[in-house]
Amino acid sequence: MLRVLRILIPIIATALAIGGGEALLRWGGWGGAAVELHAQMLRHDPQLGWRKQPSARVTYRWQGHAVTETSDERGARGARGSRTLDDASKPVVLFLGDSFCEGYLVNDDEVFSAVLKSESLRTINQGVAGYSTDQELLLFREVAEEYKPSATVLLFFDNDVWFNAQATEYRSAKPYFKLVDGELVLGGVPVAAPDASIAASPAAERPREWRLASLLKGVARRMEAPGASGPLEPVNEFLVYRRQQPESIAKAWQLTEELVLQLQDEAEAAGSEFVVFYVPTVAAVDDDAWEQTKRLYGMADTEWNIREVEHNLAEFCAREDVPLILPTERFRQETAAGKTLYYMQDGHWNPEGHRLAAELIAEYLSSRGIRLQ
Repeated sequence: MLRVLRILIPIIATALAIGGGEALLRWGGWGGAAVELHAQMLRHDPQLGWRKQPSARVTYRWQGHAVTETSDERGARGARGSRTLDDASKPVVLFLGDSFCEGYLVNDDEVFSAVLKSESLRTINQGVAGYSTDQELLLFREVAEEYKPSATVLLFFDNDVWFNAQATEYRSAKPYFKLVDGELVLGGVPVAAPDASIAASPAAERPREWRLASLLKGVARRMEAPGASGPLEPVNEFLVYRRQQPESIAKAWQLTEELVLQLQDEAEAAGSEFVVFYVPTVAAVDDDAWEQTKRLYGMADTEWNIREVEHNLAEFCAREDVPLILPTERFRQETAAGKTLYYMQDGHWNPEGHRLAAELIAEYLSSRGIRLQ
């Protein structure tokens, strides 16, 4: 009996330790699963690739705090997102964009569009994780007549350039446009149903992997070189940061510019002021993050510029008279003053980042006569 206990006690103690550690990781939101749980907010759409589930709700924990995401009956962020449309006396500001826009990893009341709300303004957040400008244009065509926005704000992130020229995104196939004789021609529709085995896909099942195993794998990846195996190869959407653009990026930029101009034309035709809000990546705001990125990918300043997309976008918008909000310097100032605006383990805005974005958008809207008070 004593021999059996000597064997069993360490096994039981190990099992309890693993079980307790797993429970603690799940309670605190460590070790992943946010992406997979967030995917429950999405569903396949044959025209858009994927879209937000209407009247949906998901709750999970991330980096020690609880996150609840909801959508209204039209798929807009927040359970009450667009219900106030019955009040036609207030101007509507429509937001289009990707996961930064929709507020991935923050609660409904922490998203910039919710912070921006006031008694005299209705904000409609139709951001969808993974979207690029092509899908945002198609979504605008669906919702513009119903929302009748006084202003349309397009949140533009660096990887939009790359994915505008692609027929697939990480989570699914997607619609895409091609330039044919200077005209935008839609392709890739109807979009096939996604692969349910992809964690972020609209069809993803609830994650089954143990958080402890996921965390340990992440630690192992970070402990691997870049010393032993050399730096990683910067490919795909990272190519937008090259000072000398490859032909694929130059073509992607040409397509991106036409998409932005088309969205501007359609917004203005619908009676909506149009403005682009550039979303800076964390490496453009935090110099330490940029240094880490350069080390990881072996990037030299002579060949790579983390603000290349911002500069190209600013030049295009100035040339074509597209209104543009460039928040990078304000983000850098607040970061230098000690504010943390991003989740450093993920790269999305935290509540402080959303607060600053709301402040800058409010300043712009006020300057255009759209008052918030």
